[in-house]
Amino acid sequence: MNDARAAMAAETDRFFRELILCLGGIFAVQEVDDTLVWQVTKSFDVIYQRTRARLLQRAGPREKELPRRRVEPHPAVEDLLTRIGR
Repeated sequence: MNDARAAMAAETDRFFRELILCLGGIFAVQEVDDTLVWQVTKSFDVIYQRTRARLLQRAGPREKELPRRRVEPHPAVEDLLTRIGR
């Protein structure tokens, strides 16, 4: 792995760590069902692994097929998504 890719992977690790710590803080002070915490963390793990694999240009672990269902995102989540990448 070259230095640029290693630096980008390290920055990605830091970003995901901060994101998960933020969520952990929210989960710690709010009454959140344990099942929801597991679902969120498993979803972020899939996103993290996929992102790292892309950055390192290697095949990641096979992702489990998740059942597709139509859901409406929370307005706060929708708002944040519209601002990412602008």
